[in-house]
Amino acid sequence: MIYKFIEYANQIFPTIDTNIKNGIIDYMQQFNTSKPNWFSQNLELISQGDILDNIIFTKVDDNGNEITFKSKGIVLSNTCDMTRDEYCIIAPLIPYTNKFNEQTKINIRNNIVSGKMCFTQSELEDYYVDFSMAQSMNRSIILKLIEYGMVNRIHSLSQFGFYFLCCKITIYYLRVDSNLNSRDNLCFIQ
Repeated sequence: MIYKFIEYANQIFPTIDTNIKNGIIDYMQQFNTSKPNWFSQNLELISQGDILDNIIFTKVDDNGNEITFKSKGIVLSNTCDMTRDEYCIIAPLIPYTNKFNEQTKINIRNNIVSGKMCFTQSELEDYYVDFSMAQSMNRSIILKLIEYGMVNRIHSLSQFGFYFLCCKITIYYLRVDSNLNSRDNLCFIQ
């Protein structure tokens, strides 16, 4: 799974120096990537990469109707912003459905779909983070819901998980499209 992702990242950023590419592979070898350790003990503060349950998200369908749904969510806001900003950014974890064909599911599980992140080989592997549905939420309300036990932090990311999240966020939000005609090839491998 990790090596497929590194290969994908090298395709997206072809100008990355070969020594850096090889360094990434060497760095990843320090982790047991046959069963990645995504999660660690929860930190005292709500932190970037924390996974919360019972978050209410809103989306708009093709007819303009607003649809709300409850799901797990991952905090994308920086940890220090979670202590001071009025709003925070949280992306939903979506359970797999028949929406995707088998090859797309494999690509999501291998983390080579830029806008989605899967916690492969973990208890959350049947979900994927959908960065395109990230939402701004009132931080105070989220913290109060946690205080009242209506929302729970179910996981904090390990060092490995945090670095992986940083890579996925960078690829999704900051990748460069070298040719708009080939955008589909860079953005969504199926």
